[in-house]
Amino acid sequence: MRPFKQRQYWDKPPWELWETMRRSMSFIETLLDLKLERRVRVIPDSRPALVIATDAQVEPGSWPGGGALTHDSIDGERFGGWLEFKEGALACWGLCLPDISVGAGRPGGKQPIQLCEAAMIPLTLIQWPERVRGRRIAWYIDSTSAMASFVKGASANEDLEKIVGLFWMLAWHLDVTVWFEGVDSDSNWSDGVSRDFDRDELAQELEFVLQEMRGPSPAWQGDWFSLWQMAAEASGSRRWGRSEAAR
Repeated sequence: MRPFKQRQYWDKPPWELWETMRRSMSFIETLLDLKLERRVRVIPDSRPALVIATDAQVEPGSWPGGGALTHDSIDGERFGGWLEFKEGALACWGLCLPDISVGAGRPGGKQPIQLCEAAMIPLTLIQWPERVRGRRIAWYIDSTSAMASFVKGASANEDLEKIVGLFWMLAWHLDVTVWFEGVDSDSNWSDGVSRDFDRDELAQELEFVLQEMRGPSPAWQGDWFSLWQMAAEASGSRRWGRSEAAR
């Protein structure tokens, strides 16, 4: 509802429908068609929250990298992963390696760091659905702009907005509750794994079990219902909503 709140309190004439408003209406119509039922916890979850940190890095002339580290204090397990955003992932956002090689701020140069930082969040849920299912999560991220989009649930950037929407669909299917916390880059312990991958010294020292993660796919550019189906399949969810169950 964020674009409509902005229209109510801050927008000025002319009163045209912005693209963010059109996308929000499409999103809301999808949820209304699904007729979802909301769960409310009556008994507080006494388990400690999962702690996750994600990060991404983009350097001219090389594939962007991403990393995620998770600590579960219930069983003491530390696990995580890394990936490179290669041709298929960048193509989702209309980018290629030469775009990055030129360098951001130069003619023809593009900087996908915000999209990469944001993509690591739904990718983490997709990679370990059974480890996060039903849990509370304290999530650390050092991109304030990406974090703000997840908190607001909307973005003027359509690619980023779809990443945000996919994440909250996954969160619903996996029944997770997430608190996002911003940290500076030096305090983000996933910074190294996003750069050095499985060679990250901190991850090795703290005995994180690392694996290569799957990256974004062209399906991330689908409509909201297609993203809903993808989130359900990725999470192994049976919580489809009443209209879909009736089909």
